[in-house]
Amino acid sequence: MTLNQPEQPRVRRVPVAVYIATSGEACALNLTGHARAFAEARDWTVTLTVVDDDPSRPLDQRPGWQAITDALNARTVHGVVTWTRDMVTNGQAAQDIEVYDRLAAVLGDRGAFLAAAHTAPYAATPDH
Repeated sequence: MTLNQPEQPRVRRVPVAVYIATSGEACALNLTGHARAFAEARDWTVTLTVVDDDPSRPLDQRPGWQAITDALNARTVHGVVTWTRDMVTNGQAAQDIEVYDRLAAVLGDRGAFLAAAHTAPYAATPDH
């Protein structure tokens, strides 16, 4: 005798964007790989990778962040993964956590999230 079991719903992986802000091309490639690994370890699917090469510009004036915002608005991604908090806070050391938390709250209010792969301030670039 075989029991009819309801079909299990498929678990949908969360689509995310990787956002890196650094002026070095080799460093950007390295950090992108580490942020991607961080996302994939959480069963998130990286569907967009963006690198801004001038992290000194305000976040809202960076072309890469505009691409992130567009993807969030279109709901093609539901989260943003970055290497460290300062990549989205302009490196304001004393205010990094507060600025990062405010940005995370704004994204959260829109049904998205922000995650830093490395939470120590100004984390060193990981080895290749």
